[in-house]
Amino acid sequence: CVCVCVVLSLYLFILFNFKRNRMSEGNDLNQSRFDGFEVFASVKSNVLDNINSLGDTVKEMQGSLREWNIALKEEKTFHEEVGDIIEKVSEIGKAVARDSMKVVFVGLTSAGKSTTINAMLGSRVLPTGFGHTTNRFISLFPTNEDVARLLDTQTNESLQLDELDSLANALSDLGVESEEKEEELSELKLYWPVKKCEILQNDIVIHDSPGLSLTKGFDQWIETTAGDADVFVLVVNGEMALGVQATKFFEHIANKISRPNVFVVFNRMELAPKNCERARNQLLQQARNLLVKQLGIYTEAELPSRVFFVAAKEIVDFRATPIEERLVLDTSDLGDNHHHYENNPASRLKSFSLFEREFSSATSQHAIKTRFKSKVEEGIKLATRCGDMVEHIAKNLKTDIDRLEESLTVTQGRLAEVTRKLHATKANALEIASTVPMRIQSIIDSVTSDILSHELPKILRAHPSLCEFDSTESVAIEAVQLSEQLESSLKLELENRLSPQVLSIYETSLQEISNSFQRLLAEDEHAEYSLRSSFRGNMTLDCSQLPHNFEPDVTFHFSWGWNSVSTFLPPPVRYMVEKFGGDISSRFKSSFNRFHRTALTNGADSVDEAKTSLVQSTTTFVTDLGYILWDLSTSTPYGLAIATVLPWASKFVRRPWFRKLILGSAVAYGAVYGFEYMSFTRDAKDRLFRSQFLSHARDKLEIAAASRARDAKDNAELDYRESIENLFKKVEKNKLCLKETISKLETELVHTSQLHDDALAMQKKLIKQRQTLQALFMEHLN
Repeated sequence: CVCVCVVLSLYLFILFNFKRNRMSEGNDLNQSRFDGFEVFASVKSNVLDNINSLGDTVKEMQGSLREWNIALKEEKTFHEEVGDIIEKVSEIGKAVARDSMKVVFVGLTSAGKSTTINAMLGSRVLPTGFGHTTNRFISLFPTNEDVARLLDTQTNESLQLDELDSLANALSDLGVESEEKEEELSELKLYWPVKKCEILQNDIVIHDSPGLSLTKGFDQWIETTAGDADVFVLVVNGEMALGVQATKFFEHIANKISRPNVFVVFNRMELAPKNCERARNQLLQQARNLLVKQLGIYTEAELPSRVFFVAAKEIVDFRATPIEERLVLDTSDLGDNHHHYENNPASRLKSFSLFEREFSSATSQHAIKTRFKSKVEEGIKLATRCGDMVEHIAKNLKTDIDRLEESLTVTQGRLAEVTRKLHATKANALEIASTVPMRIQSIIDSVTSDILSHELPKILRAHPSLCEFDSTESVAIEAVQLSEQLESSLKLELENRLSPQVLSIYETSLQEISNSFQRLLAEDEHAEYSLRSSFRGNMTLDCSQLPHNFEPDVTFHFSWGWNSVSTFLPPPVRYMVEKFGGDISSRFKSSFNRFHRTALTNGADSVDEAKTSLVQSTTTFVTDLGYILWDLSTSTPYGLAIATVLPWASKFVRRPWFRKLILGSAVAYGAVYGFEYMSFTRDAKDRLFRSQFLSHARDKLEIAAASRARDAKDNAELDYRESIENLFKKVEKNKLCLKETISKLETELVHTSQLHDDALAMQKKLIKQRQTLQALFMEHLN
């Protein structure tokens, strides 16, 4: 009996532990795999509670604002702003309540997308089979209703589904008309009862696509539905390559989403041989090329958590079997590197479970940050803004209390002090305004004069010249280019040497005026804000007009010609000689023109007549010349000079040494003339041109510089006058404010103290609410 009891007890103990291990394994495979989704639900509930709590606090603040009835202008706008904040908090709460996780399954036809979804749901929700079973976009939503419902968004037709077969028939019926219009595929919304599928209780929406194609309808589905997905799951038939369509699809997604969250699941691995390491490595390399190299969204180290090898149909069958009837699969010794598992049911089961855990974790983390992060941040901002408003109110109230208790005497004394010092301060500022502009003008005159005297020749010499000085146009162009070079160089020179000095004096004097008035203004007023600082000392000199009235003379002039020799003669003699030469030249030119006109215009019928006419014209011209010489000798002062000089000249001409002297002087004169004429090259013309331009520019720019100095003085005087006037008005305004303050101090103390106490209490509540939201953010969303 003892032996029988021992054997029976041992049998019962082994049977109990076997069933308990099987039940434990089943629980692990069906519960712990989606812990990430529960985190999302928990965070969502926490966020919603805190947002609602913030809304209650802000409503309480709104009531307190009405009771305070603060008389300050800036506080009157808080009522409207708090009302807007209440609406924003309410909208955030509604948005959080609507938020859910969104996942998208894509893949080629018959890759097993619907089967993979069913395996994760633990139930055969979507129809599966060979061929194009899902020919429409399907979105799976959770519902608290008892019966599933299918809605066609294109026709708004709604169907109630009692059984799984009715869902397959409905999907087939609704997709028939769309098979020939793939470009216009619309969405089917499937509302599945949460009591039939526990995973849907965690606020998750699953979107299934009918294969991969970058058609117009598919692209529209990406924009409207898949654009904000938390996770994309690419299901690939393990017997086939990844496919060009998948690569193009995710490249298209990457252009719309900066860094999509992607999982690659190679399905139907149960059809592969047991030792399929080589084939698995090839599939893994395809996934590596897509995720790491082409899309660049993951590193090599992250690849094992994003690529999985599964058998979805096998998982569906396994989980459809009651726990007590399942085969025992030992997954304890498989390790964590699922890419090197043997291809057997246990390894495929654990690989799928690892995929589900990574999938739920990634989906939950992404959804929490994308769905709740901005809303919690907005809640923190709103709580901070409300706290700032209450803090501002409390600070102003405290300032009013201190001012009301102690500031009556101080304010009256301040008013008397401002009144007493105002006129002296203004007189001092006007004295500065009368002396500094003159100083600025003096500095500008001094510096510009120095620059024009010493730097102007250097600037002209530094300018390269390519002009040949062979025409008036080329000389004019050279003058324009030289003016441009001169203006730019003078601008740089003036800015370096003149502007810093003038601006330093200008700003220093304005700051001195500002400091003198600052003592008469309130503490929150700044005198420098009233200064007119438009004057910036435009120190450039306009050289664009220099070529307009510049008339250069680059022709050859002999240094011993009349212009040079005449400078040695006394003015009366020089005038007489120039007058004599001018009269002879003008009268000779007039006689010759008359002779030329008569000889050419008189018509003749024969050669003899023409000769006779020419002889007559010549005789008239010679006679006219004789009259000219006789007239100059007898009827002008030149006759006396000729009569005086002619005897002496005839006497010296008869002497040989004098003739030799005259001849030698003529030869030397001609040699000097020839030398100078040959030396008058392009460089000589350039030097002559620059010398003339320098003299012309210096004269004109000295006038312009003097005008610019006067303008600078006038601008400075205007700036000082306007600045002093603005400061004076601001001080007068401050005096009025002081008077109004004195009249209100005695009536506000008691009321302000009560408002201050209420504001401090509300501020503590808002600080606590903000800290609660910040703690939530740091724990889950940072």
